Amino acid sequence: MSSILLDWLIEVHRKFELMPETFYLTVNIIDRFLSRRMVTRRELQLVGISSMVIASKYEEVWAPQVNDFVCLSDYAYTGDQICLMEKAILEKLEWYLTVPTPYVFFARCIKASISPDDEMKNMKKPFWTETLKHHTGYSEEQLRECAKALVGFHLKAAESNLKAVYRKYSKPEDGAVARLTPAKSP
Repeated sequence: MSSILLDWLIEVHRKFELMPETFYLTVNIIDRFLSRRMVTRRELQLVGISSMVIASKYEEVWAPQVNDFVCLSDYAYTGDQICLMEKAILEKLEWYLTVPTPYVFFARCIKASISPDDEMKNMKKPFWTETLKHHTGYSEEQLRECAKALVGFHLKAAESNLKAVYRKYSKPEDGAVARLTPAKSP
């Protein structure tokens, strides 16, 4: 169910044209909240919407309104329900929202790379360098299993039922890297 939720949230994020930091914080909020409280299947989308409301207020200059989220959820929840869940999430997380997300790590790696261009940003090329090893603390060998998993995801992406990430990375502004021939091995 979380994969379906994240796929939908990627589309919502794209629809509102939110900053990448907002999406990463949304996922972080969802993960931390769900690690502290069990929710029903029916509440899962509500948790996702409310988490994106919180992240938008935190990261965006102009955050979408709660009613915008009500519309995008096809009126599955009321504005009051979203606000109540928002309050429950913030209380459960003790209002702790300033957290490092993978986005911060990625941005640092891109800055440390030899050529911080769109290909580096979207494909993590050139191959791992000593500079990247220094800034991340990881050797190429330590990342090999993760790279193999990513190659596997890339191989299956076009046929997946969850299409939001594939559509996003099929667009020219994201390097159309989803349409590239998958690597044979990392």
